[in-house]
Amino acid sequence: MIRPVIRSSLLSLILLSFPVLESVGEIPLKINHQGVVKVNGEPFSGTGEFRFALIDSESGDELWTNDGSSSASLGFPNLGVVIPVVSGLYSVNLGDASLTNMTVIPEEIFDGSNLLLRIWFSDQVNGVQRLFPDHVLSSAPYSFLSLRAMVAGQAEEATHATESDHADTAGDADTLDGYDSSDFLFQGTGDVDMLSSDFVVAVSESVQTGDVVSFLEGSSEIRSGYAPAGVGPIVWISIPDNSVQVELATLNENQFLVAYKDPVDGDFGKVLVATVAGDTISFGSPETFFPYAVRDVAIAKLSDTHLVVACRIGGDLRGIVRAGEMSESGIDFGRSVQLNVNPIGAIALTPISADRCIVAFPGIGTTTVATARVADVSGTSLSLGSEAFFHPEKIALVRLAALSTDRVLVAFQELLSGDGLAAIAEVVGNTLVFGPKTFYSQDPVFTVDCVPLGSNSFALAFAYGSAVRGDFRVIRVGHVVGDSIRYSEEFPYRTTATDYPIRIGPLSPNAVALAEDYPSSLMGSWTVGEIYGGRVERFLEGIFETNSSIRVKSLAVLSPNKFAVAYNDESTFPGPGIIRLVRPYDSSIIGIAREDGTAGETIAVTLFAKGAISDSHQGLKPGMHYYGHPDGSVTTSADGVRLGVSVSPAEILLDPR
Repeated sequence: MIRPVIRSSLLSLILLSFPVLESVGEIPLKINHQGVVKVNGEPFSGTGEFRFALIDSESGDELWTNDGSSSASLGFPNLGVVIPVVSGLYSVNLGDASLTNMTVIPEEIFDGSNLLLRIWFSDQVNGVQRLFPDHVLSSAPYSFLSLRAMVAGQAEEATHATESDHADTAGDADTLDGYDSSDFLFQGTGDVDMLSSDFVVAVSESVQTGDVVSFLEGSSEIRSGYAPAGVGPIVWISIPDNSVQVELATLNENQFLVAYKDPVDGDFGKVLVATVAGDTISFGSPETFFPYAVRDVAIAKLSDTHLVVACRIGGDLRGIVRAGEMSESGIDFGRSVQLNVNPIGAIALTPISADRCIVAFPGIGTTTVATARVADVSGTSLSLGSEAFFHPEKIALVRLAALSTDRVLVAFQELLSGDGLAAIAEVVGNTLVFGPKTFYSQDPVFTVDCVPLGSNSFALAFAYGSAVRGDFRVIRVGHVVGDSIRYSEEFPYRTTATDYPIRIGPLSPNAVALAEDYPSSLMGSWTVGEIYGGRVERFLEGIFETNSSIRVKSLAVLSPNKFAVAYNDESTFPGPGIIRLVRPYDSSIIGIAREDGTAGETIAVTLFAKGAISDSHQGLKPGMHYYGHPDGSVTTSADGVRLGVSVSPAEILLDPR
């Protein structure tokens, strides 16, 4: 079951963005942006205040804002652009410096960057609200012509539109919501005017006339049907023992690394590459990175060809770390490098560049100091920088999140007090310099994990127990201010706290994915926390495993709508290690294909919009409701996505979306 919990959902927005070219061949420095905005479901009329930012989709860095300020402190740019809105419709040239609070868009941000347009809106009554999700822009071939439905607090898929002629609603009207549609729409083929657009069919896909279509995940190309939310089939790691320890690290949207202890083969440490195709996972041949008993493995991807793996040695609990180089023939490992001469606790790793990562670990036994070190990698060689001590007392758990190439978050749980503490470490040469420690929780913490959201922000997921406040599992956003941290309010997503691990990963700069053992039933659960205005405002949750005897080990995000979860089945002995894929969102249907198409071909699609009619179907029953399905079919079965009502044997009046 997926249960949305929404605090704020006032706004909806339909966008169109067009480049304004200064001269032929010149990079567009202005983007004409049009949209329709609604408040509480009704088209807004009045003076709206808009804020805009262009974001690097890979790094999450803010490259431009309308007023030149950073959105880090307030959660949005300081000053808004006042734009008249009539019956929901507005238009603005982004980068037009003649407008108050609008700065020029620098030419260099279009150099190879895949950009996201982030928008905030205020009706000057309900306050500033983030419109989610971000709007995807492409710098080449500068075809920013797009139609996109966006809802604050509720994600919708993007839809790209070509240049306009006009569109008619059902009947003879030549306007759309009171405005001449020639401003931003064009007339489709066939006998009936409608909202229509051209799209490219994705590689290895084909579309037939009348299919419902959606965007391929992470792409502006289309496929027949849509991908429903849910979980993939169980995939067993070939280890028949419930003591398996598993850690995952994302390689790309189709592959991830799996590091584990193999109890069948002497508890040796091993690494393999997992490949995803649809909902299936296949495993490459495992490579041994340590041929002795290991404990508490950790792994980090540095680049497409290099990784770092670490573990504790089973006998004396000393820590070792190794670099690995991946090729088509397998993974080659360099020599082991010892982290510390004394026993240590579980190791945390995070990459900060293609040849460098950070290692952190607690001291145990007579050693109390918590330590972090810089690890530099060249090929399969690895060298460690000097030890940097970040806490003088014993800690139970440490997690890392790389904010940039020279800044890392260290979050940990103090053993005796249970306090949750965090600090920012600056990389200076081959060592780390720590800023002041701050409390993310002064109630006893049971478990914690962290993930970067950008160069100055991160998210924490942790569980705590309080005699006064009760037991909770929460998500909390942190913002870096100088060398210290400022926290948002806690977002309690569950009212039970245990020491079972929470693992967290970044779906996007605005959303995080969590996987854990559901504390009340021990079933495997996933959660997505969506972040607006610098704090979590909404979450979705579901179950990926109904078995009540599992332990979640790790999580790897593959795309904004897919992540892998590794866990153990402890219902039998020996029990297996398992990996499953989770897709938290349906991929939204964007329209109905008006013609056949194969991979790479451009075809016309009738878009979902008020009054749009499709003439591409045959044999429909007038008056019947029709629904789209994941295989692309259109039927009267209500278990799909509602499309609309048939008005003739060859026409469907599509529902407004």
